[in-house]
Amino acid sequence: MKKLFTLSSLILGIGLIQMSYSQSVNFKVYGGYSWPGFFKTSGIKGFQPGSNPEPTAASIVDMMNIVDTGATNKSYQAIRGSYGKGGNIGISVGYMFNKWIGVEMNMVYLFGSSIQSTQVSNASALLGPGAITRTKTSANGLSLLPAINLVAAVDNWKVLPYARLGISVPVYGSIKHVIDIEAPKPNAAFFATAKSIKSHVEVKTDATISLGFIGAIGATYQVHKNIRIFAEVNAQVLDVRAKKTTVEAYSITQTDVNGVESDYLTLDNFPNTYSREVVFVDELTDKSNNANYNTTYNSSGYNYDKDKPKDELRPTAPFHNIGLSVGLNFMISTAKKSKTTAN
Repeated sequence: MKKLFTLSSLILGIGLIQMSYSQSVNFKVYGGYSWPGFFKTSGIKGFQPGSNPEPTAASIVDMMNIVDTGATNKSYQAIRGSYGKGGNIGISVGYMFNKWIGVEMNMVYLFGSSIQSTQVSNASALLGPGAITRTKTSANGLSLLPAINLVAAVDNWKVLPYARLGISVPVYGSIKHVIDIEAPKPNAAFFATAKSIKSHVEVKTDATISLGFIGAIGATYQVHKNIRIFAEVNAQVLDVRAKKTTVEAYSITQTDVNGVESDYLTLDNFPNTYSREVVFVDELTDKSNNANYNTTYNSSGYNYDKDKPKDELRPTAPFHNIGLSVGLNFMISTAKKSKTTAN
């Protein structure tokens, strides 16, 4: 955290020693769209049901498109991309110390696009043969982007090229996973009266402090004395570190041989914190609140505390992107005008 504030302060404070040469305050509003671009090499994480229906049995795995229903019917495709893909809107306040150099603070909100996968498999002992798992995941959130502006300013030019360099700091938002499962022949050991089952799960993951880098090149065009329009190509390199995951919805519906549907499990069947929440750590030990690692049993015979979140190793999520943005730049001059004295 200390390093983060130091970087931000350095960028925003670079020109304070030049305040006597300041020229303008800038206010920008803009929108754009971003794609994974050249960075579409990162795997996307998802959730996979475990050996029993409880949420704690699920594991974090790489998302994949899978067909695995027979010895000659197999296909595996990794899902690669970026949560940084999607539309965005932003505002910024900046200060130009002279006509070439300035700083600005951007606030950008991302409306992330959906990333999807489908798995048709016989491999799950819990779900049985022919189970179909569909996963959708996306991210929304607000980031702060302090940056330095470099402008190729030439007197009397209406079109001015510029470049921007800075850092990206996510401050609010989350990643959401929605998982829908259809199992036509579930394991009778768990679903004794069910001919088939359906499941719906919603999981939200919040982020901890993460730091990335941004850059842009573009040009502005003067349409009024104090107004310019601008267009730019921008890029972001950012991996977001997970802080906490919460199960927000969980249901299993079973259909019996007569076609009658009934609830098999809902989130209300899992009232304890251990089943609903996960906190991410950088190391798991024999003291962690995780039944797979903890070697100490309490008086109730459990090797975990059901009233605390489950500990899991911390994953990261890719937010790298390349995008296009357009907007308006409103300028307020702060340059001091010299006074002339009439004789």
